[in-house]
Amino acid sequence: PYGVPPPGAPYGYAPYPEDPYANTGAAAVNRALGRSNPVPGHGDGYGPPSYRNSANARLRDRALAQSEPVNLDNVDPNTTVYQVQFKKTIRNFTLRPGDVTPLQAGDFVIVQADRGEDLGVITDSYPVQTFIDRRYAMRAYMDEEDQNVGYILRLASPSETKLLPEKFQDEEMIFKTCENLAIHTYRLPMTVVDVEYQFDRHKITIYYDSPLRIDFRELVRDLFSSFKARIWMKKINQFQAPDIQQFAAIALATGVKLAAGSD
Repeated sequence: PYGVPPPGAPYGYAPYPEDPYANTGAAAVNRALGRSNPVPGHGDGYGPPSYRNSANARLRDRALAQSEPVNLDNVDPNTTVYQVQFKKTIRNFTLRPGDVTPLQAGDFVIVQADRGEDLGVITDSYPVQTFIDRRYAMRAYMDEEDQNVGYILRLASPSETKLLPEKFQDEEMIFKTCENLAIHTYRLPMTVVDVEYQFDRHKITIYYDSPLRIDFRELVRDLFSSFKARIWMKKINQFQAPDIQQFAAIALATGVKLAAGSD
């Protein structure tokens, strides 16, 4: 049956030619790097070769990426929480259990994301109790995702950070498509503020502003049809600047690691 490799197929076996998503998502990323495209559910091919060749390591990270957020009631009080910046958001993460990888501000990391993996830049770190205190003080201004803590799966490889400029260009293209559909096709009373692509290409977040409640069903249907990714509409205040670090924003757009505090 489709999606099941033949007996004896190696880990990372290429999908069948009729794969409807052969030109989208992780498959496109793999092709750009000259890698074979894996069968869905048999590894996504990301990471350095030595890491990708470890089936157990990949299955472990995939399981963590799909797992629930970290339960802070059960963590060691000496645990460090890392603040990780993405294009429009800032999230908090810890290292996975047993991992002692040294991390610092400016590092590119692959993290647990919504039903997959994302790539961000570390901008700060603090003890877990500091995060708990901040979360309690700011809980009225934080959504559920902001309050959760996920896992850092590993440092991003050079081959992955090289893909960030292409991702940035894709986001510009998706932004124009979304704006054209929302404003000119469906005449929705909204402003498209920005677009963020999850690194694994499984999710697209559309940031918008509007004074009204909007029915997005037709817009989301068209966007999914075009990009074959989960579409998430997130309302923000377009006049409220996000609390992001400029050095991390530049790094995410260029794929070049910068020291914390760099302009």
